[in-house]
Amino acid sequence: MPKMPRSFESYRAPLNDRMREMRRPDRRQVYNSSRWHTLRGVVLAEEPVCRMCGERPSTHVDHKEPLIDRPDLAFTRSNLQGLCDPCHHRKTADESRAVRQGKRLSPPSSSPSTSLPLPISSPSIASPAPSPPPPPSPGGTPHPGGLPPA
Repeated sequence: MPKMPRSFESYRAPLNDRMREMRRPDRRQVYNSSRWHTLRGVVLAEEPVCRMCGERPSTHVDHKEPLIDRPDLAFTRSNLQGLCDPCHHRKTADESRAVRQGKRLSPPSSSPSTSLPLPISSPSIASPAPSPPPPPSPGGTPHPGGLPPA
């Protein structure tokens, strides 16, 4: 009796968990959607230069907090950044290595409104200081709407 050939699957190297997650249908649904293609164009137009190195043109739109950790931020502009090819590959490799070693580069946030860390090479963005309250009117208590009675 002839020997049955080994299946194709037996020749493939086992995939790590991260690679299996990257092949999940919900990731493909994000990246193949018209919504993603439109948002990708917006990000690349707004950030024509790589956010990490600041030297090469942006060719990838990267999720600051990985899609696998925060699928709720898939289409959130503040979670996206333009990166060049080398920087994107380096960041993705660092994230994959951290996952394989059971570590995370940054823990998943508890809510979508949490501020996101910027890359180290980016200038920090400080929020403007709140404006001081208006001075009191000469009569003591300020009038509603800031105007004295007529």
